[in-house]
Amino acid sequence: MFLIFKKPSASKFISQIYSPLSPKNNIIVPSLAQNKLEPGFVTGFTDGERSFGLYIYNNTASKIGWYVLMDYKITIHLRDKDILYKIKNYFGAGVISKHGETLTNYSIRSIKDIPSVVNHFYKFPLKTKNKKQQN
Repeated sequence: MFLIFKKPSASKFISQIYSPLSPKNNIIVPSLAQNKLEPGFVTGFTDGERSFGLYIYNNTASKIGWYVLMDYKITIHLRDKDILYKIKNYFGAGVISKHGETLTNYSIRSIKDIPSVVNHFYKFPLKTKNKKQQN
């Protein structure tokens, strides 16, 4: 099933997926009414709304003296949090949390779960300038 909508900003993007618009000058994307997201949709959405991080902290309690954290995060408006639950379901991992008054985060930090994100983006790479930032 596909819905038709105008190419909107990220916030409008999610709200318009649930209600089709007229086909004039519109694009077609998979419906989010389905429980399963397409890999291309996950990459496209991630391309605009995510961050990847590798953080290294000095930690004297650690055997090696360092604490390493990898992070995949998407932050969007609280009203659009349903898409984060669908992405969480897609990866089968992660945590969704409120960030401030109006934002919601989805993040994967577990060392056992990060490979699913890495594998996804090897198979379905980012398309925009963010691809350069990811490498």
